[in-house]
Amino acid sequence: MFFGIVSFLVERRRVVLSAALAILIAAGIVYSLSLGNQIRYMDEYDNVAIATNIAAKGMYSLDGIQPCAFIPPAFAALLAPFIALGAEVVHLRIMNFLLVAGCVVVFYFLLRLQFDERASVIGTLLVILYPLFFYTGGTLFPQTLSGFLFLAFLYFLFLRPFSNKHALLAGITMGVLVLTVQTFLFVLAFSALFLIFFRRSYRQTGVMVAAAMLVIGFWGARNYVVFHRVVPLAVNLDFHLLVGNSENATPTAGVNADISQDTVGAHAMSEIDRHEYYRSRAIDWVVNNPSRAIVLYFGKVLNHFHYTNRLKSEAASIARDMLMLVSYGPMLLLFIVRIVLSKKYPMGEMEKYFASLYVMNAFFQAIFFTRIRFRVPFDYLLIAVAAMTIVLLLDFYFRRAPTSVSNTARS
Repeated sequence: MFFGIVSFLVERRRVVLSAALAILIAAGIVYSLSLGNQIRYMDEYDNVAIATNIAAKGMYSLDGIQPCAFIPPAFAALLAPFIALGAEVVHLRIMNFLLVAGCVVVFYFLLRLQFDERASVIGTLLVILYPLFFYTGGTLFPQTLSGFLFLAFLYFLFLRPFSNKHALLAGITMGVLVLTVQTFLFVLAFSALFLIFFRRSYRQTGVMVAAAMLVIGFWGARNYVVFHRVVPLAVNLDFHLLVGNSENATPTAGVNADISQDTVGAHAMSEIDRHEYYRSRAIDWVVNNPSRAIVLYFGKVLNHFHYTNRLKSEAASIARDMLMLVSYGPMLLLFIVRIVLSKKYPMGEMEKYFASLYVMNAFFQAIFFTRIRFRVPFDYLLIAVAAMTIVLLLDFYFRRAPTSVSNTARS
């Protein structure tokens, strides 16, 4: 029966996917209207405040008086033109849901590059049904934009042949992505090593990295002109470093950790000096508490794969936690199953990249602190591998002797 359902979906994939996208957008609009113009989180307030000051004063600033470099600029820069045209918070949320729909479309075509139609359709439907993506679409966080840019980057990366043109497009996309969420610098480094050691694409790697650094460099140049200091990206990562590496930090505390004793002497400092101070305090704590820091680090790695977070700004919700558990848990299990099966059914290039990056990102994020929101763009990798696993299990169950989910004709 399940095999018949999958066959039905694949045969009518255009109609099914179009209908699912229409329902997603309609539900996103209704949800946005229900939330109205309320701003629920401080990070949302920061993004809207900066975007408003860009629109009204042409100034990247939180307060409209002093320029800042607190967060990367791309998401606020995206919001600014819409605010200039009169958009309110509710309209910005609707725009965010259009980005979610864009993620679905890019994800579908990404999987089609190397995998059969079943994996593409199953994966895309899993994305549409994944509640975390829908919830994030209703927030003015940069994770939806970064998810779209991340998928676009992956699409260019896995196009065949991977020409200098594709490398240039991948690099430009990655540059904008880093200016959206700066921790994607890790993905740039990971991808460069992937191209060098697995593809031997030295020239294309150089083009990609150079293009990305050029885009990023424009923002670094702005910061130097404004602050007369070298600030390559944004300073909020120093705050994240302190929150995740201090006396009261725990694997699950995140921003709930009490860092007041580490910030007392920083309130009168400038933004740049204050965050340099935060960085030094975090490094000092790690150096002076190596054993605790190591235990804390690996605890944060495990917390990266948690289905729930406890935030100051949110009340506990058993229903929400259970929804996350039943949606995230099975896909994580499928991911583990695929790793176990990889010896008998070897992974293709894309699967290896997706699986490796999904795991390695946890170890990188744990340098700071781990939180479900930071994992959101990477859950596309998890869902892709889960979809491939479902296809393998279907073939095994119906004795179709699976050899690989990879579609070599498209490689």
